[in-house]
Amino acid sequence: MLSRVLDFIYPPTCAVCSGALKSSNTKPLLCTQCDPARRATPCNLVSRKLPVASNIANLHDALHSCLRCGEPSPPNYQKNPICVACEVWPPPLRYVRSLWYYENQAENCIKAFKYGNKHRLANYFANQLLAALCGSEHYLPIFADANINDISAVQSVWDLMLPLPSSHSSTRMRGYAHMAFITRILSRNLGVSASLEALYSPTNRLAQAKLGYKERFQNAKSAFAARGKVVKGKKIVLIDDVMTTGASLWSAAWCLLDAGAISVDALTISRSKHFGSLRLNSARQHIAESFVA
Repeated sequence: MLSRVLDFIYPPTCAVCSGALKSSNTKPLLCTQCDPARRATPCNLVSRKLPVASNIANLHDALHSCLRCGEPSPPNYQKNPICVACEVWPPPLRYVRSLWYYENQAENCIKAFKYGNKHRLANYFANQLLAALCGSEHYLPIFADANINDISAVQSVWDLMLPLPSSHSSTRMRGYAHMAFITRILSRNLGVSASLEALYSPTNRLAQAKLGYKERFQNAKSAFAARGKVVKGKKIVLIDDVMTTGASLWSAAWCLLDAGAISVDALTISRSKHFGSLRLNSARQHIAESFVA
């Protein structure tokens, strides 16, 4: 009764467009037009359009995605589950998976959370990541090819969950470490330990969003530091919002491995639709530099 009275006095609104929301017991944060889970283009094995299949491996083969970076692969996937870019220049991450492509509803929702002080969206993103990890009515598990498809499997595969830290300037401007919110909630729901300080940014650096492709990798060099006592001997998963070139995640993974981590995976809310072509450019540059050397 009190809930209905409060909804009448303070009508619930969408966290992105501020449009009126229909009152319900579930307390939705987003209207149907702004909800990425309903509207955004899914990545990897996450898809509300596909039925939950008993044989996830066969379904993954049908989708033809790279085992390492999760990008769409050519028809010879079953012969070689690793894309050309990952073969030529293997990433320091074992697996990289994302919920949606960074556009339209997903982009608007992330920007509302990241720049619009919509803190309550942290629960929304954490719940979507949880559903995608463990499978649900709307999602297939995005790590199914790595046999990570339920909570018990997640607990056996990862020891530690870390948010990818923003630069000092970005955190000051925003007023809070946005990925720490999501990581804390996801960690609690999965029963996997999290550390908000094991990986940190020791120096100020430019925001990646303002930089071009080559500048991102240069800017990400030595951008992170790790507390070896916390990460040594641990199997780690990094949590981030947007992957564009992969420069920040790559740099963080190298840092963690140098500090003694056993392995590093990455789970992001979204990725750029240009990530695949940018990875190929990285591989070509790597080949060119190896010949020069």
